[in-house]
Amino acid sequence: MTTELTALVIIDVGPEVRAVGTRRIRAFGIDTLEFDSIDDYIQHAVTFNPRRDPAIFRRSLRNNLRTTPLGKLTWKWDPRPRIHPPDDAAVEARRARLWEDVARIGCPTLVVRGGESDVFSAADAAKLVDRLPDGRLAVVERSGHTVQGDNPAGLMRELRSFFREIGF
Repeated sequence: MTTELTALVIIDVGPEVRAVGTRRIRAFGIDTLEFDSIDDYIQHAVTFNPRRDPAIFRRSLRNNLRTTPLGKLTWKWDPRPRIHPPDDAAVEARRARLWEDVARIGCPTLVVRGGESDVFSAADAAKLVDRLPDGRLAVVERSGHTVQGDNPAGLMRELRSFFREIGF
């Protein structure tokens, strides 16, 4: 069974991503394996990403943390992939497959880039939009890689504009 998309939104990621940003995110995940309280996590997270409202961090962390048998808080996800990243050959093979697939995306596609992102560069975003059959680019200022948490109002403006433009 084939499902046809009406529209697609890609937020701050593509076949190409910058190592500096992904290393920084990986380090944050490793540095925050366990804390005593959600407030400790929030304090560390705000230091990592000062653009984000602490209230948004709190909501997000409530859904992404679990209590260990010793009473500490830790991530619900398995940290091992961040501790042991994939080898370069596997990354390059995956990137090549992703680029091949880009041309097959036939629906209107909005590529959103955080204006301050260190993960998805302006050049990589432009390259992705150029290779999409029906691609558009939106840059949301005052946001990094996690656009939806850093500037949710800016993202909503871009989404509404895109959906109006395509008649959705």
